[in-house]
Amino acid sequence: MAKSKYEFIKIEMRLFNDPKFFMLSELDRLTYIMLIALAKQTRNLIKKDWRAIGCYLRDNGGYRSPIGVKSAVNRIMGKFDNIRQDKYNLWFDGWEERYSYGGVDKEKEKEKDKEKDISSKKKPYYKEYEMRKAQGRWWVLKDGEWLEFNDKESAIIWK
Repeated sequence: MAKSKYEFIKIEMRLFNDPKFFMLSELDRLTYIMLIALAKQTRNLIKKDWRAIGCYLRDNGGYRSPIGVKSAVNRIMGKFDNIRQDKYNLWFDGWEERYSYGGVDKEKEKEKDKEKDISSKKKPYYKEYEMRKAQGRWWVLKDGEWLEFNDKESAIIWK
């Protein structure tokens, strides 16, 4: 499948119902949304170059000076705990699930589903006796009797 020339981001509607979002100034709200878009372009690893971020935000009013951008990001981080930073970068926690389209690799998901199907079809056995887990412990079913399992879990065979 060919990659589209357009890139999309998701913005959850609950953001617009969040009182913390509306406690920010209009410019800070715009900065927050623009940071989400910038995170899309940088694969959720925004370099902490305040001048470059200000250029990306494209405001000629002087508010986006390096100091202004840094203070706006700090105000946003004070309201939202999903933005993280270290000495060199900014990023959003939970980026793939919350903002990115196509963030989940469908092939990997299919492989995980297959593994779940296989493991869910396999049953535990101990010395050819079927086992069950109940009351937080393993039990061996021998001739209709439930005997408590006292061996190591490595002795369990999955068939």
